[in-house]
Amino acid sequence: MKFSPRRFACATCIRKFVFLEVPISSKTLATVESMGKVQHDVVEGESVNKVTREILSQIVASAEDVNKLARDIASATNEQKSATSETAVSMEKISVITEENSVSIHQVGVAADTLAGTAAELQRLVGQFKLL
Repeated sequence: MKFSPRRFACATCIRKFVFLEVPISSKTLATVESMGKVQHDVVEGESVNKVTREILSQIVASAEDVNKLARDIASATNEQKSATSETAVSMEKISVITEENSVSIHQVGVAADTLAGTAAELQRLVGQFKLL
């Protein structure tokens, strides 16, 4: 067998290819392993995403409940304000009536005193008459 430069070059190429194949093979294997990890991470991310969506839905529902309660409280506060205003108006009316009653009672007292004086005067005058 004769050594030809072409055979030598071909053998050198094969040797280089074999030496390159090992690093390429290990890099390919590492890449495949990384892709497997990435796929696992994607699946795990989808699961986390689903849980997050569910939690956010619950938060939105709770926020809507809180908003409804706040509206109910505001409505009840307005009703209470209205009732308080009506009570204040009624109390003012009661105060005016009480004051009027006080004045009337005072007038009745004055009239009773006047009537008592008049009755005493009449009694004195009647006492002057003698029955025959």
